[in-house]
Amino acid sequence: MSLLTRATSLLTRPAPLTAELSRRNVLRGLGAGAAGIAAVPLLASAATAAPARHRRRPVVADTTPHQRILTVDGVHNLRDAGGYTTQCGGTVAWGAVYRSGALNKVTDQGLQQLQPLKLTWLVDLRTDRERSTVGTDHIPAGAQELLAPVGDENARGGFPTVGSVSPDTLAEFRSHVTDPKQRASYGRAINQIAENRGAPILVHCNAGAYRTGWLTAVVLTALGVDRDQVNADFLISNDTIGAQIAFTDYLDAAFEEVDNAYDDFHQFLTDGLGVRASVIASMRRSLIVR
Repeated sequence: MSLLTRATSLLTRPAPLTAELSRRNVLRGLGAGAAGIAAVPLLASAATAAPARHRRRPVVADTTPHQRILTVDGVHNLRDAGGYTTQCGGTVAWGAVYRSGALNKVTDQGLQQLQPLKLTWLVDLRTDRERSTVGTDHIPAGAQELLAPVGDENARGGFPTVGSVSPDTLAEFRSHVTDPKQRASYGRAINQIAENRGAPILVHCNAGAYRTGWLTAVVLTALGVDRDQVNADFLISNDTIGAQIAFTDYLDAAFEEVDNAYDDFHQFLTDGLGVRASVIASMRRSLIVR
């Protein structure tokens, strides 16, 4: 079974974009703030009640339908990272960690649509150059912003390569592990997620596929989610963006660097990203529902 087939068997396949867009128009939308994405309901076996700000999320039984992909005007590739099963027998909490593209083109209507998420933090992985070129985020009411820039400061935030694995992108993913500055930014983001103790947080880059995809992969792996589900989550960007830009080869390249440089993934988190073991344990308590 192919990885893409596994991805669609693990997850309800997202509906097509709300408008008929050509591949070129979809990619143009990454820089101009594409329209909302069709919502896909997924049922979680258990989830949690909405938390108070920065308090540990209370664990309660919940059979409410949840949405993996969310419709917000002016935001693309927005989705919930919850619902995945962990090797300890629990489930990643819904409504705690969201991922998306940039919020520089979110409309007033989109800001209203974000309000029910009760976001407390936005973590922006874009560089200062990208923020000045593409545009800074419009911050939802009640949220704070954390800048954790990843990548070449001279980059303008170009479009991903479509249709085939890019050697440049493979090198980019390896640098997420080998570059100390990038590791520091990813560590800063993960520490903020842990400190939030289940209160809703949104992480994003430009398209919400690569840097956000690696950060989400690291968080899910730290929570005990297996690689098949991590890969499946990464590949959803192909559906939400409407073009094949995400390949598991990219994640494989980064995880291979982790294996080469560290004794295990835990050491990568602690020594590589600067996330203390006690912080990892706290994040697991807050984000895993049993």
